[in-house]
Amino acid sequence: MKVKLHVVEALMISLLLTGGSLWSFVSQASVLKPPLPLELPDQTTQLPPHYLISSSQIFTYYSYLPLVSKPSFDLVSFPATGPAYAVPAIDDRSIYIGSGFDNDCRNTGEIRAFDKASLALVWKTAVNGAIGDTSLTLVDNKVIFGAGDGVAAIRTSDGRLVWQRHLKGCFQESFIRLYQNRIYMGSSTGHIYSITPQGQVLWQNRLPGTVFAAPAVFGNTLYFVDMTNTLSAVNVATGQIGWQKQLPLEPGDQAGIFASPLFYDNSLLIATYSHDVWRVSLTGQVEARYSGSDRYVASPIVCDGSIVVANLTGQVDWLAAANLQPRANVIITGSLLFGTPQCYNKIIVVTVYGSEDKASVLYYLEFGQVLKQVEFPCCKHALTTTTVDTMSVYNVLTSTDQADLIRSRFAPGK
Repeated sequence: MKVKLHVVEALMISLLLTGGSLWSFVSQASVLKPPLPLELPDQTTQLPPHYLISSSQIFTYYSYLPLVSKPSFDLVSFPATGPAYAVPAIDDRSIYIGSGFDNDCRNTGEIRAFDKASLALVWKTAVNGAIGDTSLTLVDNKVIFGAGDGVAAIRTSDGRLVWQRHLKGCFQESFIRLYQNRIYMGSSTGHIYSITPQGQVLWQNRLPGTVFAAPAVFGNTLYFVDMTNTLSAVNVATGQIGWQKQLPLEPGDQAGIFASPLFYDNSLLIATYSHDVWRVSLTGQVEARYSGSDRYVASPIVCDGSIVVANLTGQVDWLAAANLQPRANVIITGSLLFGTPQCYNKIIVVTVYGSEDKASVLYYLEFGQVLKQVEFPCCKHALTTTTVDTMSVYNVLTSTDQADLIRSRFAPGK
């Protein structure tokens, strides 16, 4: 999620990872766009492999249902110019990882490409500007991401920097929405942009507060959220603001929306730092509200007909889609959930971040129960982001000066 929030949280409870947001966390990573549920057979069903990236290594694991096997891990460690909070991107050949978060947004960031099959380093490229828990986005054979005071694009084939645009505000924690071959994102100063894959800025505007989350989109409207709890409807083609609505706060609550809105069933689902989940119509009318037990930095997802949300202190809730009434929950004691959960054929996968004396843990959940938990065999200092491929789950575990990319596997029935 947002790195600066990570710093605030570090003073309060723990360093916040990203994203989304997720590393935006946070990722858990944060995954801006929940992956589609996979059609999987019954019994010993293979779940997609997971790639774990810490600040210096890469792991991958494959898991099966029933979840009774012990995992094996592939791990790659690498030095980092700063924490590797960015949400990775994956194509047919490679996984792309960003590192170099810096509180002042001035660090030199790095993008690395690792071969998916061997986890060997393919290339690495330094970028002028910090790379925090932004989301790496693939388009037109380029990986595009927020870096320092702007946006950059690197060619996926060889790591060559294709273009870099210096804009207004800090973008190292900005999540990207790719829609109709256009990049939409915001900055720390509330500026929002439409950018082509070639780096041309088509329009810009400004919202009331810092924009970390990627917008939701439907038709010709983008739905941005910002750190003042404001939801803004913005025209895709022109950037003109159609309407704005500030979501209510209870006395003593802190405003802020780190998580990207989710478009579902002709409504928007929004999880806020003030521990609320909102269902809002496309015209800005509040349709339902759920008040959780703690703050949210992870986006809601839809799984098997329920809305699933995970908060900072380890509670995962299954909510009714129509009215957000609670249906079931799991409480993972003492845990901080920063990244967006992911759904596979009714199974929820969440990552709990580690610390100096506690390893990161991956949990498999199903409608109010824990099916399995797996502790990663490294990186106790690390926060982690999770990115899922059709055959793997990757996690990045990170510290200030090193990262671990982890790909984990389970053998069925063992």
